[in-house]
Amino acid sequence: LPLEKYIRVHILPSSHVNICKRDDQLLIYVLSTLQNIRQRHYIRKTWANMTHHSNLSKTCCIFIIGTASSDLVDSWSYQRHLDNEKQLYNDVVQINHSESYRNVVYKEIAALQWSYKYYRAIPFLFKTDDDLIVDSILLSSIIHSLIRQDMKNTYVDKYRPYFMTNLVPFNQKSFFKGWEMDRQPVQHTGFGVVMSSTVRNRLYRASLFYETESVVWVGDVFVSGFLGRTARVQCRNLGLDYEQTASGNCSCLMKQNPMLTICSTMIHSGIENYNEYEATWKVILQRHQSGKTNETEDASTDNPLPEFLDHTFAYSTWKTKEQHY
Repeated sequence: LPLEKYIRVHILPSSHVNICKRDDQLLIYVLSTLQNIRQRHYIRKTWANMTHHSNLSKTCCIFIIGTASSDLVDSWSYQRHLDNEKQLYNDVVQINHSESYRNVVYKEIAALQWSYKYYRAIPFLFKTDDDLIVDSILLSSIIHSLIRQDMKNTYVDKYRPYFMTNLVPFNQKSFFKGWEMDRQPVQHTGFGVVMSSTVRNRLYRASLFYETESVVWVGDVFVSGFLGRTARVQCRNLGLDYEQTASGNCSCLMKQNPMLTICSTMIHSGIENYNEYEATWKVILQRHQSGKTNETEDASTDNPLPEFLDHTFAYSTWKTKEQHY
């Protein structure tokens, strides 16, 4: 089939989810893949569970997912399980583009398009990936301070006294910030991007007239770099800390650095280990102990895996062993 002249994203009709509230202040969208069932499960139990802390009461989280690639074994089973996730959690936006590194660009644009259409009034958005652990409490509290134009943030002021002063007052028309990685320009950030809804609008509108043949098929580089230049917005350094590690030690790193906001799991380096999500989240909750809701830490994270997820994991483990041998 010939390529469309302009880049176009096709979102499946079942993706009109309503997990967000009209008065939410932050929309977090997580790029995931059809196969990453476990990662989504642990994210929902930890840093995307908005009942954990009062700062999260006006934050919502969705997952952006593609369709099965042609080489995915038992693709029908993964889609069936994703359909179950949609019904159970109502937080999945699925696009009709197959899972591939190249098609991450479509996921990036899909998040802009979907939020523009259904939640245009939410003032801030944050993009990240499902192999990362985020201090969503800290991030949400900073967004709340920005909206109030308040230079005081008890937690941030304690560890980085001038951070909020440098951030507030902010220009909503150009608020577009990410993480510098390995001394690369900010537009090459891969850990996450925070943007105002005004910047989202400009990026989305620019994408409508971006010719497909000119697209650089690397998601974060395209959106924060090339598309950003077309939309006349520049991604700058946010100034919060990150850690790119394969040590499985995010919980210790978070203890050592109270301003560490985002940390890569071992999965980021291709090693399957899911223990980090819960261990690190407990450290994050302890950081922000004074603002917790009445729920206990354990009560909110000890939910068993849904039955359909258990079956998927059993199948996935068997299939991995089969391929290994």
